[in-house]
Amino acid sequence: MIQNVFLPDRIGTYSLFRKKIVGIHITPQKIYATVLIAEGRSLTLTKTYLQEVIQEKNTQQEKTSEALAELMKKVGSYDSLISTLTSSYVTFKELRFPFITKEKIALALPYEIEPFLPFPLLDAFFDFSIVKINMEKNYSEVIVAAVQKKHLYDHLQLFSKAAIHHEIITVDMLNVYGLYEKIHHLYPMEENGIIAAWDDAMIHIAYLHEGVIKTVRSLIKDKDERKTWQSLFFTLQSFSQEYGTIKKVLFMQTDLTTVSQAQEQLGIPCELFTLRKNLSALGITQKDTETTTEEPNLFSLAAAYPSSFTADFTLATEQQQSKQDSLLKQQIIACAGLTTILLCAMFIHTFLQVHKLSSAVNSTRESIVKELKKSFPSIKSGNLVQAMKTAKQAVSKEEEIWFSFSSQTRHSFLKYLYTLSTKIEPEILGLQLKKMIINKDTILLEGSIRNFDAATILEQELKDSHLFVHVPSLEKTDFSVPLTLSKQGDVI
Repeated sequence: MIQNVFLPDRIGTYSLFRKKIVGIHITPQKIYATVLIAEGRSLTLTKTYLQEVIQEKNTQQEKTSEALAELMKKVGSYDSLISTLTSSYVTFKELRFPFITKEKIALALPYEIEPFLPFPLLDAFFDFSIVKINMEKNYSEVIVAAVQKKHLYDHLQLFSKAAIHHEIITVDMLNVYGLYEKIHHLYPMEENGIIAAWDDAMIHIAYLHEGVIKTVRSLIKDKDERKTWQSLFFTLQSFSQEYGTIKKVLFMQTDLTTVSQAQEQLGIPCELFTLRKNLSALGITQKDTETTTEEPNLFSLAAAYPSSFTADFTLATEQQQSKQDSLLKQQIIACAGLTTILLCAMFIHTFLQVHKLSSAVNSTRESIVKELKKSFPSIKSGNLVQAMKTAKQAVSKEEEIWFSFSSQTRHSFLKYLYTLSTKIEPEILGLQLKKMIINKDTILLEGSIRNFDAATILEQELKDSHLFVHVPSLEKTDFSVPLTLSKQGDVI
C-alpha cells in the first residue's frame, strides 16, 4: 500500500494504521505465537498459539521448521512478524556515551564494544537500546546485545525453511524488560533487583539497578531441580558480589509455589508477576476474557508488544538494511509514478482548459463581429481586427458629425455666430455668404463681397472678432477662407 511506502507504521508507540503483529518465541520443545492488533494507542490480544516440536535426533532443525510452518498456517496473514533469540546466545554490555542521539551512538558503537566481545567484531551482529538519558550532562547509557553470526543464521534458517521471511529479531529478556518498564511503578525496584523469567528449558535473569537493566544471564534448567536452584543461587551471589546485595527478585512465567520455594531457599524477598492480571496495565485488551483462563506466553507477547525500549531494535541488521534498500527503491518508483501521473494530469487539465478557453475566445470573437455588423453594415470581413478597424473609422466619422450637435460645441458655435454677426456688416461689405462650415477646430467661410475695399474691411472685422488664430489676406472679391479657431474665442 502507498501509505506503507511513504509513512511509518508508528510514531513512538502510536500506530498510524491498523496492524496485525505476531510475536514468535521458539524453545527446543515448543513454539509460541501471540497475535496483537495495534491501532492508534489501543492493543488487542486476539489469539495465542502453541505448537509442539517433534523430538528427533539429528533432525531437530527440520522438525522445528516444520512445526513453525504449521503454526504460521494457523496464524494466517500478518503485517509484522517479530521473533526472539534466546539470551543464552547473546553477549550484553552496558556502555555510556557523551551524546544522546541514536545516530551518533550507532557510529561510535563498533569501536566501543570490540574490546569486550568474546568473538571478532566481523563475526558479530549487534544493536543497542537506550536505558537512560541525562539531558543536563548530555550523556546516555545503553545496553548492547551482540550475537555471533552463526547463531543468528541458524535462527533465520528455521524461518527460511518454512518459507517465512522476516527481518526483526529481538532478544527475549530485552522484550521482557520492555514490558516491565511500562509498569515498573507496580513492581518498583529502587535498589538492586532481579527479573527471573522461566522458560521451558531456561531461566533468564536480568539484573536491574534502580529499575534500569544492566545485564542478562541465562541458566539451563536441570532435570534435578536441586541443581537448578543451586545454579540460580550461585548466579544471584555473583550479581551481589559484582554489583551489590540483591534486594528483590521478581519472578515471571512461573507459579506461586516456585516463588515461595525461591524465597525460602534464597532468603530474598520474592514477588510473582502474573501477565494476565497486568494486561490492562500494559494497555492490552483481550478478546473472550471470560472464557480464556490460560496464561499468555510471556516471551512471545513481549516480542509483539510495541515497547518504546525495543522499538528500533533488531539483531538482523543485514535483513533490516535489505528492507530499507527495498523500501527506498519502492519510494523512488512510487515517487516517479506519482510524479508522472501528476504531470500527465496537469497536462491534460491544462490542455482541456486551454481548449475550453480557446473555444470561448473564438465564440466571443464571432459574437462581437456579429454585433458589430448589426451596428455597422459597412463591415464585410469576418476578422475581428479588421471589423474593429472599420467600426472605429465609422465611429470617428460619426463623432465629427455629432460633435457639432453636442451641448458643448453648440454653445461655442452660437458664440461664434453671434460674434461674427455683430462684427461683420453685410450691407456695407455687400457680403453674399454662400456657405459657412463650422468644425471642431475651423470655420470655413465661402462667398463674395462688393469690391477690394470691402475685402480689407472684412479682414479687419474678422481680426477684431478675436475668434481666429490667423486671418489671411483676401485678394479676390470671391473668397473661400478656412479660419483656425482660437482657444481664447472658445467658451468651453
